[in-house]
Amino acid sequence: IGFITIALITGERVQGILEENILTSEELRLEQYMHHIEYMQESVEYFGKLIATDEELQQLYQSSSAGEITWEIQKDNRIFRMLRKYLLQRSDCYQIDVVCQDGSYYSSGSKTKRNYFENGYYKCFKEKNVNRGYIDIHDMTLYSTPLVKKTAITYVFGTRYIDEPDRREIDIVLEVNAEQFLGEFAIDNSAVQAFALYNSFGEHLADKGVFSD
Repeated sequence: IGFITIALITGERVQGILEENILTSEELRLEQYMHHIEYMQESVEYFGKLIATDEELQQLYQSSSAGEITWEIQKDNRIFRMLRKYLLQRSDCYQIDVVCQDGSYYSSGSKTKRNYFENGYYKCFKEKNVNRGYIDIHDMTLYSTPLVKKTAITYVFGTRYIDEPDRREIDIVLEVNAEQFLGEFAIDNSAVQAFALYNSFGEHLADKGVFSD
């Protein structure tokens, strides 16, 4: 009876230690997910801010030459090349778009103009009366490889003109590699079965793994 009692007490203590070790391990795994996503959020936000406060770019957005077509083409090309240079700084950023509230639009990607003001997820974002945030995950084709589709998470960084802060804002729209943003974590053989990403409005952006009912 004594040996059985000791064995039961020892077994219970060992089980408790094992459970505690497993929980600690899974908490560390969860922290890895969160730290990675927090780091990606902060780095994308900083990149958006860098582009938004570029004085040379801001001067180009505001510049005009009485509607001369040649000047407008040159202006588009200069902004295109400057945005492409910014793309070289981040291998995980697919495209940079600049949307001005006067209706003008510039891009590091296709020269074909998008009508952002008729775009569903952008309109929904603007109606919330916020100036920055993650708003959508979607498939897109790349400027350099138009036949290849990639999954991108969209981030909008709104700012105002440096010289005229009372003017309507400019939106820097970043299309970022969604897989790299979420992190290529292996969630097999783990107590963590899945996780989901929501934006600050409670809208579902993405998930990974399989959720229970």
